[in-house]
Amino acid sequence: DDNITPIVSGSGNIYLAIYEIKSNNTGEIKNFSISNIVDLAGNIGSTVTSLTNGTTILVDVTAPLLNIVSISSNNTIPSLAKEGDIIALTINATENITTPTVTFKIDDKDIEPYTSGSGNSYLSTYTVTNGENGLINSLSISNFSDVSGNQGFTVNSFTDSSLVTVDTTSPTINILSISSSNNTSSLAKEDDIITLTL
Repeated sequence: DDNITPIVSGSGNIYLAIYEIKSNNTGEIKNFSISNIVDLAGNIGSTVTSLTNGTTILVDVTAPLLNIVSISSNNTIPSLAKEGDIIALTINATENITTPTVTFKIDDKDIEPYTSGSGNSYLSTYTVTNGENGLINSLSISNFSDVSGNQGFTVNSFTDSSLVTVDTTSPTINILSISSSNNTSSLAKEDDIITLTL
């Protein structure tokens, strides 16, 4: 609803009206008024209030926001991931954005997942490999902008309480001792009980 007075330059029958968008400007450009049109003979032209080609411009100075940033894996326990599991980072924005750059770490290992999607919805996925262990950390979602070119702010946290811990270490069983209820613990007869201590 701001009243704008652009800078007009030109001569003859060609003129140019220019206005530089400010940070508080927003909305559709409308209510045109081109007046005080006079030719060299002194004839007064009619005030113009519309464009001849019907085009419109929507002013948008608002940076896009990520309202959903959540992580999980396809493990039966979504907060855990083993070798071969797929870690998925779901990203939703408040408006259509360009494909963001996504990075994170597994413990101290830098990871660059594959990001796909369009509009305001994107998915970054990564398949866990052997030897990777630790908590997903150091999230960074950056280099995205809306259709007007407004740059989004880098996001370094999830919007919910989601987390994924990667564990590719196979469990091992250590047998501490074995004995029987026989008077000689290294021997066993019928009805004796053998005890295995892990």
